[in-house]
Amino acid sequence: MQDKQQIYGRNDMVMLYKHNKIYGSLGLTEQFVFDTINGENTVVLNNPKVGKFKDVVTDLNILGNSHQDSTTGKQLFKLTDNYLHAYFYHGENKEIVPYSSNAVVYLPCEPNTTYTIHGRKNINNDMTRKNRVGLTSELPAFNVKITKTAETTLDKPLTITTEEDTKYLVIMAITDGEIGQLNFDKVLENNTSKLMVEVGDKASPYEPYTGGKPSPSPDYLQEIKSVGKWNDEKQKYEVDVRVTGKNLFNIDSFLKLPLQPVSGNNSVRKLILTLKPNTKYTLSTNNEGICNSQDKDTSRSLYFTNVDDEIYQCNTTAVFKGKKVTVTSDENGRVKIALFDRTNSKPIENKQCYVMLNEGTFAEPYEPYFPEQTATITMDEPLRGIGKYQDKITKDGIARRIRSVMLNGNEDWKFYGSNGNTNNFGYILREAISNNVGQRSSLTFSSYKSGVWATDMLGQDMFARIIRINLPKDVFPDVETLRNWLSQRKTTLQYVLEKEVIVPISQSEQDAIRALTTYHPTTVIMVDGGELPVGIQATYKQVNK
Repeated sequence: MQDKQQIYGRNDMVMLYKHNKIYGSLGLTEQFVFDTINGENTVVLNNPKVGKFKDVVTDLNILGNSHQDSTTGKQLFKLTDNYLHAYFYHGENKEIVPYSSNAVVYLPCEPNTTYTIHGRKNINNDMTRKNRVGLTSELPAFNVKITKTAETTLDKPLTITTEEDTKYLVIMAITDGEIGQLNFDKVLENNTSKLMVEVGDKASPYEPYTGGKPSPSPDYLQEIKSVGKWNDEKQKYEVDVRVTGKNLFNIDSFLKLPLQPVSGNNSVRKLILTLKPNTKYTLSTNNEGICNSQDKDTSRSLYFTNVDDEIYQCNTTAVFKGKKVTVTSDENGRVKIALFDRTNSKPIENKQCYVMLNEGTFAEPYEPYFPEQTATITMDEPLRGIGKYQDKITKDGIARRIRSVMLNGNEDWKFYGSNGNTNNFGYILREAISNNVGQRSSLTFSSYKSGVWATDMLGQDMFARIIRINLPKDVFPDVETLRNWLSQRKTTLQYVLEKEVIVPISQSEQDAIRALTTYHPTTVIMVDGGELPVGIQATYKQVNK
């Protein structure tokens, strides 16, 4: 946040003066200062002037971002048809026995090697269930002997060392009571979705299977994700700008929801809000209770709850007269709220209510709810970012700094020499930034990891506008082989442009952003660009109290 300086202004003029005064026929005009704030996905304007963005928010930048998953190759497990409807006991000299509602998975392994197994899930999230591993020298089948087993609870990694004749690891994936209402295949997929098997006695963070080798790689390309939600109907990428107050709970609309009967003559209203995923929110009231003095007892209480379908079950403590409770939204951003009315509650009519729902774990002071405003910006390409370089949406348009191309083998590839077991190929990106040694990473490549230079390792690098790729000699003996390979694969290359390119935004979308209005005492600006975080920079007029 930049330093503030005191400025006096009026609607048509801003002037700095030695004594911070403006004189004229209108007298001393309204006083304000400029404040600049930066955030990720959300920024909060504290004490802003009330008005349209074109008058209050003098600068709003939405910043691009790109991310590419990578793996180390440690993961050895991949769910295939290598499983049995079976069971095996913990202990020496046991065997695999048929069991229709249980399952074991298996994978080849090396003898005299230590493996760590972790991340097996349970469909009911019961972490007290067992993670069990066994060894066998035969292809797993019914009545095959298990020579050695190890066991622990699901919340702890399990380590086992194979024997001289061991050929397979056998892992319990479903045990009694885990099927429930779902079919066998769905439970098996769920329980092994985060299962990790790796060499060594330490548990590493989960990663998907990529052939036991690092990725991105020619066999396991990794998509480059950027900011922008794809709209299939419009064939465009979209970024949504949402403006609210700090209070996210519209109790007036909530109280119009139908009452649903629960136990006895009691009733409940239920609501599901869609907010940010995996984010903490706090629900609170002031000391006056929810709506009136009657609420100072517990006759009417709010809860975070699981209110899906017809189920009503409170999973938090009640919120009334100065109480608060915090919950984390689910992976889809859902927050579920229920208002419970006991038999003796009177209808809420024409009452001032004081319910606050805000992001974070702290109960913010009550502010009234303000309706959400939205505006959408559409783009032909997403907003990208590489290192310190970013595409960004500005008041002047979309400032493009990153270019993305799909390689097809027609590029001007050249042979740049050999190093050990690798051949080095490259071509010049004439519009790219001219990198020096300290900036070689200003490039993203979907089929090879970055940062390789003059070594015997596979990968890509960029230097002096040249993209270079180290490839195995025996697979890529010449340029023509590389061209043929690229022509058959969708390999994406992103790089930083030497000069920024401005792409206009439609007049209607510019007008929609400028027409958004601020709220007092707090305005919250949220930007939704899909699954990646979005940077926001905003400069606005703040009332100088």
